[in-house]
Amino acid sequence: MPQDHHSDILSKLTVQDAMRRLVVRLQAHVSIADAIRQMIRFKVNAVLVTDEKNEAVGVVSKTNILGAYYAYLPLVTPLSEVLVAPVLFCSPNDSLDKALERMRAHNVHRLYVAEQEIRGSRLVAGLLGADPSRDSPSSLSRRAAGVLAYTDIAGLLYRYCHKCPRSTLRGTDPKSNQRLSDHLRVGEVMTASVLEHRESDLLGDVMESVFRERVRLALMRDEKGLPTGVISTSDLIIAYLHGLPHEIPAREIMSQPVRGCEQNQPLEEALQQMIFSDIQSIFVYKHSPGNITGILSLSEVARARSGSCKACLASRIQIEEPV
Repeated sequence: MPQDHHSDILSKLTVQDAMRRLVVRLQAHVSIADAIRQMIRFKVNAVLVTDEKNEAVGVVSKTNILGAYYAYLPLVTPLSEVLVAPVLFCSPNDSLDKALERMRAHNVHRLYVAEQEIRGSRLVAGLLGADPSRDSPSSLSRRAAGVLAYTDIAGLLYRYCHKCPRSTLRGTDPKSNQRLSDHLRVGEVMTASVLEHRESDLLGDVMESVFRERVRLALMRDEKGLPTGVISTSDLIIAYLHGLPHEIPAREIMSQPVRGCEQNQPLEEALQQMIFSDIQSIFVYKHSPGNITGILSLSEVARARSGSCKACLASRIQIEEPV
């Protein structure tokens, strides 16, 4: 197969090519309720907790807030009671490949991007024989200039792959040696296990399962076993904000419809569907939308490290099970 210029895309691009400059920051005394409002407003999965000097002291994610809901903590509880530390940083000069390896090694969904250090520290590093273009985590600033998540990497990969002449979205060029079999399929990247509940189950039971399994979505089925809706971590933290009790039926907060794609569908098309629908996960079915066989997330697409085509296989890593 001819060499493709996207094969080492992640090693050539840097963090600053993909990171988001908007960082949602809150101080440690701020309440859980205010954190939920900020997450909803800015459509983020976590907030950075900072001190009076704007330096990072921890992170609070939707999963952490879900744990507080499950433990019946009041909404006025300060973030200092639920934050996770330390905050993992990367340099804007790091390659995306290096950042992705760090995220995978620490089993996290995001890295915060440190403010550039002063020129003097680079000079000192050079005098000490270190490579001034490489930043060690211990030398980075504790102030965040941006954030890099799996979703940002997946979005960047999609943009590159969409421009590629091999893209399935461009149609088939009769003069091209492109083969549809060269493209990754959803079934090759998806997670084969799906968390499921009956829509009549108690909200507290669904909450417990989502928190225990560390997943972001639960598929809801009716009494006939047909998929009828979805409960996400976003749905759950909104229920927390509204003070809904654990004893109500899960159907009262589930979202509809159940978005899905066929497992034999080219990965690029599923990725486009998620990006255009502004969703981070999509259920995967075989033959019929009622036959759910797995789930595909933007995180998995990023961890696969090729956008959609086997021409990029040289840059892929094995997707490991979460620990």
